[in-house]
Amino acid sequence: MEMNSLSVELPIYPLGQHFDGYGHLNNAYYPVYFEEGRYTLARKLGFEPDSMIKDGKGFIVTDARYRYIQPVRRFHRERGLIILTQLEKEDFHLVMRQQLVDITRRNTFATARILYCFTKIESGKPTKIPKKALDLFAFS
Repeated sequence: MEMNSLSVELPIYPLGQHFDGYGHLNNAYYPVYFEEGRYTLARKLGFEPDSMIKDGKGFIVTDARYRYIQPVRRFHRERGLIILTQLEKEDFHLVMRQQLVDITRRNTFATARILYCFTKIESGKPTKIPKKALDLFAFS
């Protein structure tokens, strides 16, 4: 994943209780770490979903896909783990692509693709990405 102004790296630190008896990170925690990466990127970009709501627009996840490639093991925690998150525009959607990698970036453990849609608050129907968001994210 090529990092740019619409991306962020977030170190993560799994706790001991996040690992099962075999020393593997429990699959339930991967989406939690990916969500932290998305939230960190949104803050970095100055995006506040509440401001969109004031303008009559909602911001919702319409699809979340996770791919588990190989297990994170306890010893990976000591070496260091990073969530890489990148924002892209795709038609009427914003897409966040993510990877959970080790600090050397030689091992990818999991990936995520999260699709966001904007909606009209009063009807709940999808709408174009608001100009405010396009400007904020420097999309044309």
